[in-house]
Amino acid sequence: MTPPLRFGYIDESIHDRHGLYLIAVVRAHPSLEGEARDLLTACIPAGQRPHWGKESGAVRDALVRAVASLAVDASVYVCRFAGLHRQEAARARALGWAAL
Repeated sequence: MTPPLRFGYIDESIHDRHGLYLIAVVRAHPSLEGEARDLLTACIPAGQRPHWGKESGAVRDALVRAVASLAVDASVYVCRFAGLHRQEAARARALGWAAL
């Protein structure tokens, strides 16, 4: 049996102060792409494409609620690292988990 066709979005974030590397992945059926884009764009006051790091707390809350309302699979993979020289190892480990 062939698995259902899916599309996905991935974003990563580094929190040096806390020694955390995060990767967020959202997977969905391609038929939801337009609905998802429209719903997320509607959360942004200027109607632009959302970017988590640039949004206010209220907009971030709206984005989380919007994603939660969609028929998608969302996962966050977190890996700790000790020291800046270990970020790439943490990234590789988190990406490996996300790819499973």
